[in-house]
Amino acid sequence: MSRTFLLNTLLLTVSVLVGLVLVEAAYRTYLWLASPVPKVTATGDAPPTFSFYDRSHWEYDEAFGYTYPPGRKLLIGSVTDGRLTSCDQIDTINARGNIGPIRGDYDRAALKILLFGDSFPAFILDGETFPSKLQQVLQEKAGIDAHVVNFGRDGTGILQMFDLAAEMVPRWKPDLVIFTFISDDLDRVRIWRVPTRIDGEPRLLVTDRPDSSPGLSNATDAFVLFPEASPEWCEKTLAAGGTAPELTALNARYLRMRRDAQRATPNYLSLNHSFVASRILQGNAFARTSPGGVWRLPRVALDDYRDDPRFAADLARLREAGVPIVLIHLPIAPELVEGEAMLVGNQAALWTSLEEALGRPAYRLADFIVPPLDEPFAMSHQPTDHHPSPFGMQVYANSITRILAQEGILPAVPDALERPVPPPVAAPGEILGRSDVRCPFRKRMPDAEAGWEAPLWQIFRVYRPPPPLQVSVSAAATADGTPVCLLDITQAPDQAVAGLDWRIGHNLFFGDDHWDRSLTFRAGLRAEPAMRLGDAALVVTGQGVEGRTPITELDGSWREVETTVTVPPGTTTLRLWLQLSHEAPVTPAGRIEMRAPEVVLGPRPQAAGAQ
Repeated sequence: MSRTFLLNTLLLTVSVLVGLVLVEAAYRTYLWLASPVPKVTATGDAPPTFSFYDRSHWEYDEAFGYTYPPGRKLLIGSVTDGRLTSCDQIDTINARGNIGPIRGDYDRAALKILLFGDSFPAFILDGETFPSKLQQVLQEKAGIDAHVVNFGRDGTGILQMFDLAAEMVPRWKPDLVIFTFISDDLDRVRIWRVPTRIDGEPRLLVTDRPDSSPGLSNATDAFVLFPEASPEWCEKTLAAGGTAPELTALNARYLRMRRDAQRATPNYLSLNHSFVASRILQGNAFARTSPGGVWRLPRVALDDYRDDPRFAADLARLREAGVPIVLIHLPIAPELVEGEAMLVGNQAALWTSLEEALGRPAYRLADFIVPPLDEPFAMSHQPTDHHPSPFGMQVYANSITRILAQEGILPAVPDALERPVPPPVAAPGEILGRSDVRCPFRKRMPDAEAGWEAPLWQIFRVYRPPPPLQVSVSAAATADGTPVCLLDITQAPDQAVAGLDWRIGHNLFFGDDHWDRSLTFRAGLRAEPAMRLGDAALVVTGQGVEGRTPITELDGSWREVETTVTVPPGTTTLRLWLQLSHEAPVTPAGRIEMRAPEVVLGPRPQAAGAQ
């Protein structure tokens, strides 16, 4: 190999590297110049409402994201409209570093259970969690000397649950492992919680990478820390009407933190991320940083957990331990209302891959609630917070006991849990049916990336009287790929079309990013032959919100129909319906087509004094 060849190879390599660096630098400069400057409120901020801890509930842990400091007692305070309204001492972290009481001797128990999950098992009220209630049911109702260790960790998803289980199962050597999960856990990424200081102020950040000193370009505040708080300070401040100089400073710090989050942009000087590579390989330059503007936790992009190397290693360790595993899906109140798990995006594929990886199906706890609940929202801690109430905790505990009996872990369902199931109550002449057809909605947010659209999982509902009246739903598309939902109404020749009640709809989930925005639900509609629809309507409804646009008739021409509402604070779920009621006849039989159903979320109102 000649010296000239080596020099030419070295020169070529250096040239390529320099070229890549220049391309990366130029692209970062372009992104920085093209990024919009966020508009934030400079003056006139309303007095804030938030909660604070005197110190962190979490400690950073590189392997598992965070730990609960064993035995740590905390002071939590609530601020409403800028005034202190309550202070409480909380003692929820036990000596093991888990949430909830420790009762009994694990080593001597006849049935040792480790339960893994998210904030639902980690949610505590009146000193109880649903795992502690499960232990009580197993002991007092089933007569089993059981001990349940609660490894619930708030904010975690399936991936992180298995990370923790792979370490704890060999260490604790249980007789049974239970994984409980809600639908939202399926596509949660691993998270790390980091108590730190920024500009001399205490902060508690959450990030998606093991970094003990993250910046705001790849992390966001998880909770407010206020070390100056003490029981004595709380008592004095509450006696003064909820005001104090320290609280004034805390309110200002909270508002500044909120504005900083609005200003947060990717770190274009970071050397641990290639914006060009992310744009080419993932179609998004900010895939591992921020979508532009405020940084947000990403979601799991995989369709199969087994493609995650650490999950595959976790699974191998659990198989080696040889402990039986039970998967249980925990329903929240809206899912009990709808009668099925509400999955979006890749969550259904991830659920399937989880079952395939473990070689067994997940139990749907909703199928084991006996009797069915007349008021599902009694399960929820608050109307807008679906963590379990004490009643909900008991429902979970009783239902899991029934699942364990079906698994053969218990000899039978305890008699004390057996109650007759009342027959379903339905209006005369009506039965509930469902369609498995799925059509995508389009969702648009003007202040998101330009042109962003995402398909949402559409849930169809068909309410119909007994035959001969029938409604079938199918999906099609126009020549340009626009989705069309086909609704065929058929009848026996000697029957009139009356008494028909059916709905097609989707449940749209909300966070506070959607509050105070206008929401418009629109679709193109036509019918063949021309149909009179009585009191049909395009409807947005739920949690005190209702928008309704009547549709009295349709013919063969496309008609654009829309209805608009404002999403108030506290909204978690809205239902979007194309609804026909049995209160008025629908004539004649035929086909209705629904083209390109779309949800448009408008911008937030511009605050006074904004710049």
